[in-house]
Amino acid sequence: MFQALGVVDHAGSGIDKIVRGWLDSCISVPTINELQQPDRVVWNLNFVGIISKENLSLVAQSIGKSRFEALDLYDKLILVCIAASQLTRHADMAPVLPLHPFELSQRLARLVSQQILAKSGRARATKYELINNTQEKEIVEITKSTKIEYPEFVQVIRESNWTSKRDMQEAILLLCSDNWRTVAELSKILQRERRTILRYCDRYVEMKLLELRHSDTIRHPQQAYRKLK
Repeated sequence: MFQALGVVDHAGSGIDKIVRGWLDSCISVPTINELQQPDRVVWNLNFVGIISKENLSLVAQSIGKSRFEALDLYDKLILVCIAASQLTRHADMAPVLPLHPFELSQRLARLVSQQILAKSGRARATKYELINNTQEKEIVEITKSTKIEYPEFVQVIRESNWTSKRDMQEAILLLCSDNWRTVAELSKILQRERRTILRYCDRYVEMKLLELRHSDTIRHPQQAYRKLK
């Protein structure tokens, strides 16, 4: 069948193409069985997914379907490790991925440069997390012209380069008092880096001031926070 399609020939040089196609579709690698009678080689093309549909859907929703489909299998595996398995450091991912550590480093760097992943920390302590691109597109920056008016100190935080921890706590708790807020939303509103906002939110969760929308997965790509009543 594949020979008729022009994908393979008698020399078997098209096998690599089929394997790459199977892997790019996140399907397990075909298996080969050698038969004696009759004398032939049988190639079993399995339709078993390497990654569960739930995890694939989780990552695709986070980074956008078109961007996700453009990635190869190994990049998808990396993203699933980070989003679903909470393996956020290079040292955590290396033992479970079929990649040389150097290639893993290169792929992580490329995903960061493509703004699919965000990293924090340095050297071996570097951690990676998915950037929720689909959600970010929906976020509209809140300015003074919006109908919703925030206390003056929130505007002061937006316009200043330094804020006390007490004022930041008051601002975040206020913004999360009625609605679920993501780190990306809080970052936009308060004009602070995501990792800074994430650090505050983690602290307030530990202090029982905020609750998690996805309490079973702390680093869920669509994680959001709300003030505890």
